[in-house]
Order: sequence, then C-alpha cells, then structure tokens
Amino acid sequence: MKSPSPNEIQISQKHKELRILTTALIRADYHPISIHSQERPDFAVDLKDEGTIYVEVAEAIGEASARYHNTIFDLLRDLRDAVDADSQLASALANHYVTFTLGDVPSKTDRTGALTEMTRFIANEDLSAYDQRRLTPLPQTYPILAQLSSRVIVIPGPGPVMVTSTAHAFNPDDLTRSALGILTDKGVKAAGYTGSPLWVVIGMTDLSGFPDMSLDQFASINPRFAPFARLIVTADTKFFTRP
Repeated sequence: MKSPSPNEIQISQKHKELRILTTALIRADYHPISIHSQERPDFAVDLKDEGTIYVEVAEAIGEASARYHNTIFDLLRDLRDAVDADSQLASALANHYVTFTLGDVPSKTDRTGALTEMTRFIANEDLSAYDQRRLTPLPQTYPILAQLSSRVIVIPGPGPVMVTSTAHAFNPDDLTRSALGILTDKGVKAAGYTGSPLWVVIGMTDLSGFPDMSLDQFASINPRFAPFARLIVTADTKFFTRP
C-alpha cells in the first residue's frame, strides 16, 4: 500500500506499475511466465514465446485529476487515523455515520487545517442535531471547510467517517499530454537502462475521466517511441501497441 496506515486505500507505486504491466501484456496477447521487479528498467519479464524482455512502466494521469484523488484519499486516510487514535472522536462516531463533502479540493497548505476542522467538528458538535435528509453547509466557525463550500450529512448508526468532493473536470487532452510527456522523458532516460530488448508500457488510469478517449487521441498522433523496441499503452478497455 502507499503507506503503512491501516486506513490506507491507495496502493503503492510498484503495485500500480505491476498491474499496468500485466494488463498491457495480457491485452496485447503476450503470455508472461514470470515477472521480476527491479529498477532501471522496472521489470524483467519472461514471455512464453519471446523470451526475456525488459520493461519500463509508467502511469499517465491528468494533473488535475491526480491532485483531486491524491488529496481526497489522503485526507480520508488521515481523518480515519485521527479517529482511531482519539477515543473522544471514536465515541462521537459510535452512533453516527458522518460524511464531509467538499465543494473544492483543498490546497496542500490547507489540507492540515481542513483535517483539524473535521476532527474539531466531530468532537464539538451535537451530531444528532444535524439533518439526516440533506447535506448541511458547515458554519463559518470552520473557515477552511466553509471556504471550500463544504457540507456534511450525519446519519444514525455506526459507520466509517467519509470524505468526498464534488469538484470534477475532464479534458481528454490532459491525459494525452501526460502520456506523451512520459514517453519523451522515458526515451531520454533509456540510455541508463540495462537489458535488451527494452519495452515501454504506459497505463492511462485517470479515475475522473474516460481514458479510452485519450488513448484514441494518443494513437492518432502515433508518436515516436525509439529507442524502445516496443510501446504498449493501455486505457479502460483499449490498448495501443507499436510496432
């Protein structure tokens, strides 16, 4: 996982790379016998018919989407860690299911303040007084959350505290640019990789959009992929490979 926290919901970078690699190979009809994790490049793979290949793997995700998901997931993890570490918070949530919905994603500098205000809300408010049928705006006594147009809903019954956000945007160009930038960067660094043949695999895994649309754009550009012997790019349901 990304961190040792028992509330972590994001997998580690190496785990992401392994999932991207196996998905790409299977979709492109390659049959891995064994996969060995390493560095520079990321993996050595024994294929059934092609023998051993060496693969550099990367994840392409839009910058705005990455900020959204990383921030919200980290905030949720840290809030649950805070509840686990504080008996007062745990007691307050024993009979209430609380969900914070942020109208925007907090900046890096505001994330700690937003977390502090969430824990203060749980500890100090009469949760049973909140309307169970609708999201209620947070008062100005929680200035960072209020500035983010945050709302809360409290439902009777035990349950994990939740953090979500209504902020959302999608532009297929963002993910295409990200993948092209990764390919260029990996090509520059390829001289430092060992092993031949050298492949590159890119996974378009944007959780806020439709990566298949970005993959179609990427394929229409048909970018150069030298010095790699093969390029495979995957998205939700599609893949693109050259040569």
